Amino acid sequence: MKQWKSHKGYGLLEILLTLVLLGVGVAGLVAFSRGLLGVSQDGKRYEVAMRLAESKLDELRNFNGIVTAVSPLRAYQGISAGSGNQTVSGDTYSLSWAVSNQFWGGSGWVTSQPAGYLFSYPARKVVTVTVSWSDNQGQSKSLQLSGAITPVDTLSASQLNNGLDTTRPKPKISYTPGVVPDVVSVDLGNGSKKETSKPLPHIKGNTGSSRLIQFDSITYQTQGTASNKQSLQDTATVYCSCSTTGNLEKAYLPDTPYYSANDRVQYWKTGELVDKGVGVLQGNSNQQETLCPSCCREHYDVADKGFFGYYAPLNTSRNKYRISGSSLQSVSSGEYIDACRFIRIDGVYRPAPDWRLVSLTTFSAAFLNDATNLANYQAYIAYVITEHAKWQQSAFASKSDSNWSAVSSSPSIPSFNTWLADNRGGSSTDLSTPIGTLQLISRGIYVDIMSPGYLNNEVFQGGVSEPNIAKIPFQDVNMTLLSEWSSGDSNKATVTSQPIATVVDPTNNYYGTYSRGLLSAKNSTFSGTPQTDTPITITARSYQGNSGIVGAPVSQQDIDAQVSSTMQVSILASAVANLHGVVECLQLKTTGNANNPNHSAVSCDATSVGLSVGVNNMNVTCSLLDMGKPAKPNYTCSGVPNSSFTLTLSKSGYRVTPSSQSLTLPDSGSTSSGCVMMVEEALLAVLPATPTTCSSQP
Repeated sequence: MKQWKSHKGYGLLEILLTLVLLGVGVAGLVAFSRGLLGVSQDGKRYEVAMRLAESKLDELRNFNGIVTAVSPLRAYQGISAGSGNQTVSGDTYSLSWAVSNQFWGGSGWVTSQPAGYLFSYPARKVVTVTVSWSDNQGQSKSLQLSGAITPVDTLSASQLNNGLDTTRPKPKISYTPGVVPDVVSVDLGNGSKKETSKPLPHIKGNTGSSRLIQFDSITYQTQGTASNKQSLQDTATVYCSCSTTGNLEKAYLPDTPYYSANDRVQYWKTGELVDKGVGVLQGNSNQQETLCPSCCREHYDVADKGFFGYYAPLNTSRNKYRISGSSLQSVSSGEYIDACRFIRIDGVYRPAPDWRLVSLTTFSAAFLNDATNLANYQAYIAYVITEHAKWQQSAFASKSDSNWSAVSSSPSIPSFNTWLADNRGGSSTDLSTPIGTLQLISRGIYVDIMSPGYLNNEVFQGGVSEPNIAKIPFQDVNMTLLSEWSSGDSNKATVTSQPIATVVDPTNNYYGTYSRGLLSAKNSTFSGTPQTDTPITITARSYQGNSGIVGAPVSQQDIDAQVSSTMQVSILASAVANLHGVVECLQLKTTGNANNPNHSAVSCDATSVGLSVGVNNMNVTCSLLDMGKPAKPNYTCSGVPNSSFTLTLSKSGYRVTPSSQSLTLPDSGSTSSGCVMMVEEALLAVLPATPTTCSSQP
């Protein structure tokens, strides 16, 4: 009998059922995925709408005037309702904004102007931005974002007549003028003076590839013994590593100067925001200064904007360079180095025109302690500013603000020593010094290149022949730690020129972090019988433009146009004489509590901190050193034997006895001098019986 074998497998019906189940599952997954995608897209649209609303509020807050403004920004007064459309990623968003003018009514905000309100504009504007769009199903969606805008912009003098109480006196900000040789004031001829603080270098990055140099220019008035600040111009110059992009984006043209006739002060206003080429930061941002992204982005010229389109109007064909070994290589794309100047305007650093170095002068640190030398140098600064402005007016006579091209001529500005010989009877900065060390100083006079319109309408207003230097943007800067120094004979004397570093203690030890311009006289320049002097030449050099301020070249043009200054140094054959004395110092120590304080006199922790040491003879140098803790300081003076001088010691908040001494160095060797007593005024206020004269002598 034949047997049948059964075979295991799937029937057609089973296969059909499986396919149906799989189809239903896949369809469900597809529908679920589409739902998730729709939710994701709607969420993205909501986020975009919120960003658009925030951007509109930020845009309306960005004004540069209360009643009137400088294009392209609006004035606060001009903020009003409006609407518009914007397309992002293929989706169209409708924006509208309503503006409600509000006033403070004493107990709350009101929309009607209260009686006696002095302003011509509301105390705030409440803006409500509405953004509408369609979701995946075509349904309309919207959101609202509100914010208050207040008139926090700085008012100009012309705006003080628009309803404000002009009878109120302007605030007075006391100011303590700087002291030579670090700071030199310049008389502006209108009752005000201007001076520039010491540059403060800050190095960023392990290799020092980025740096910032910051200083302030202060305009002030002095009445009697009190000085009041009129304006402070905060300037920062950065050295950065950048890279080209080839893109056109919104970026700023350089700041422009203007003069306030009411304030009688020269200010700056932000340059125009235009579409132009931009760069980007190269490398790790943590290794570069915070202003470097702005430097890389903004520091590009725009030729069709005339004079105002150039950061360096005398160099309209600026090139980009990268470091190649020990030299610079011109590049048209890719990585490059750059240096940019910024001026703080309304609290924000804005890109400014490149620096223009006109004159560099070197002298000993004691040179300006002499009243005649100081007056001569101040007169020279005014001369340089005046002559450079006259040259600009003459050289730019055939040009206009809109039709600008660089000029081929250059001004003929004599050095300080040449000017002295022609105008002050042959005096000079030449130095005679004994064997030893001496700090030298270099100072640079910077004068901005001004537009033809500003020259004619402000500086030479009314067709006058002499410029108004109060309207000219200029700085006289202590360049000692930024210049490069060299000696003509290193066997006779050397001069330091160490790498730039961050100045740690600018108040008490400005020249101590790194050394530049410190002369070490080693051998006499006198020889033969009878003896004749062969002085050595000490040279200080500073690069042109922004390169000089940062102390590193960023273009070959800045190297080629560098400015140098020389001084002749004679090293005396005679031995150095020394004189030394001690300083006793007492300060207040308070223990216990506020209800039962215990006051006592203790030795000062750091006598030399904040102590000013003055010497009126350039052949003598004096210093003070704290030894031990508590500090037991002594002062030492050295120089040409038999030199007579006055030693003056002063410190804020302390009574110094005697405050000055008339001293004479010995014929040779070293001798002891008197003791100086310093007592903190706060100690004398609570313990008036504290002795104010020394208890011991050296």
